[in-house]
Amino acid sequence: MIGNIEQAMIDAVKAVNGTDAGKLGYQILTIGSYGGEFASEEGISRAVRTFPAVLFVYLGEPKPVEGPNGGLWRRPSWAAFVAQDNRRNESSVRHGADGKVGSYQMAEDIAALFFRKDLGQAIQPIVPGAVRSIRNAGSVSIYSVELTTEFLWNPALADAAALNDFSTFHADWDMPPHGNVTAPLPAAEADASDTLTNLETS
Repeated sequence: MIGNIEQAMIDAVKAVNGTDAGKLGYQILTIGSYGGEFASEEGISRAVRTFPAVLFVYLGEPKPVEGPNGGLWRRPSWAAFVAQDNRRNESSVRHGADGKVGSYQMAEDIAALFFRKDLGQAIQPIVPGAVRSIRNAGSVSIYSVELTTEFLWNPALADAAALNDFSTFHADWDMPPHGNVTAPLPAAEADASDTLTNLETS
């Protein structure tokens, strides 16, 4: 479920990426899952070539609380990292300049994109949360936008729902030997078979 939600977030950004009507109005070069690109100066130096970027990472969730029908309410959160560079000056990279979108606008657009959306998933509408500065120095600006949702989790019901209808029963029968019998047993072919189809379940 966590992976499905994250992929739905990635797909949502890809769907509005670009300058066409109804799109963001600017092109994001990199959209995907975060892989530690901003954990070091060296990583940022490599990643800056792929900016502007929007990357998602699962932050975790608090202890679930009891829900209906034996399920648990889970409340997972993600960080959407928005990253931009602009060599003009530190203000330009945040506010935008020279035809390049600023990190402020990117953060606002991500929050607006996911505001009260369920992305077609079995989740409560997403609520944007805290926005935090990750890196604002030189020509690089990176912010994280927190995105939180809730969903009812019951793996027992999920497993049961995945089972196909019980519509066919088949059994092979090995009859008890009488008289002279040659090993090996049981025989390679069944002595008798039963197959019942179109079974009704309630």
